Amino acid sequence: MTQTRRDSKLKQVLGERLRELVDRHLEMSWDELATRLGYATSSTLRQARDGEALLSVEKLVRLAELTTTDGRKVSVDWLLTGEGPALRKVEERRLRATLASRVARANPDVQHMIEAFLEVRGA
Repeated sequence: MTQTRRDSKLKQVLGERLRELVDRHLEMSWDELATRLGYATSSTLRQARDGEALLSVEKLVRLAELTTTDGRKVSVDWLLTGEGPALRKVEERRLRATLASRVARANPDVQHMIEAFLEVRGA
């Protein structure tokens, strides 16, 4: 199968957005991002950055699951379309539901420690 100009343009545009995402918005190096996405080395990620390869759907999902230190997540919508912000705020309600679900699955000792911590913090 031959590569079309459209495929080449898509790789180039996504590579430019990926470069902007890492260089301007994420607080990590290319090597760290590669590790967090599950790559053995950063070479494939660098190929995507340079417009020579596309990220797999699995890698896009992992990218969307990354959370910055200020609680924002990568917007795959922005990565694919260029529309909206590169990072989006995580909805507080969803974040609380996720946290409650994780606490509910924890063993009773961990639940007790969390409850004690929250009492001390006045939360």
